[in-house]
Amino acid sequence: MTVINCLQNSQGNHPSMSLEQLGASHLLVVGQTGSGKTTTTLSLLDQLGRTTTAVIVLDPTGEYRALPGSQHYVVGQNCFLDAGS
Repeated sequence: MTVINCLQNSQGNHPSMSLEQLGASHLLVVGQTGSGKTTTTLSLLDQLGRTTTAVIVLDPTGEYRALPGSQHYVVGQNCFLDAGS
C-alpha cells in the first residue's frame, strides 16, 4: 500500500491516506503557477495506474496526453456527449 502524506492540518499533524482511499473520491489539485501541480498529478496518476482504480482526467490543454497506457477521447471527434442525458 502506498501512503500519500497530505498537507499539514490545523493541529499541525500531517494526515496520510492510501492510494485506494484517494482513488475512492474526486480529487482536485490546485495551486499557483510553478507550485508543482503537474508534477504532483503525474506522480499520482502514475501510481494510480498501477492499481485497479479507474482514472478519468479532463485535460483541455493536452498536458497529460503522453501518459502511458492512457486512452484519449476528443469531444466531437471520437466521443460525443448527449446533452439530454
